[in-house]
Amino acid sequence: MHLSHIPKEKYSAFIKHHFTKSKKKIDNDVIEYILKETRVHTYYVQYLCNRAFSSAYKNIDIKSIKTIYADILIENEAFYSSYRDILSPQQWKLLLALAKEGGFSSITSGEFIHNHKLSNASTVRRSLKSLMTKQMIFKEDKTYNVYDVFFARWLTRL
Repeated sequence: MHLSHIPKEKYSAFIKHHFTKSKKKIDNDVIEYILKETRVHTYYVQYLCNRAFSSAYKNIDIKSIKTIYADILIENEAFYSSYRDILSPQQWKLLLALAKEGGFSSITSGEFIHNHKLSNASTVRRSLKSLMTKQMIFKEDKTYNVYDVFFARWLTRL
């Protein structure tokens, strides 16, 4: 069963309502940041909002949400680092490239391959197939993305 994204407007109102109801302040720009960073993916939105909600912060501002987000990435660092050991160097490079691009459609293009120092189109296709089989990347509307939103953000920090 496929569940589509919840519209941003409804998600924003939902988040604002629950924080306000519990006497926690969250600015609209923070909610926008959360939705952008999580690609409006319910699991990641809920995870980040839950951590913000249960934090000691009474006023969730950009600085505090970035701190909370950074803590989540640090907590998962050992797990994320282990992927490097189980993937081929080309698969790792492709994951890194997709994360840094925020998704990409023409991954076998000369420009993409050159910009990210990938070997060649056939190797990229093999890596793509393997990463899709491992459910580490997915294709949506002709664009390939790293599936795990937090892992993708962690990769951009490398």
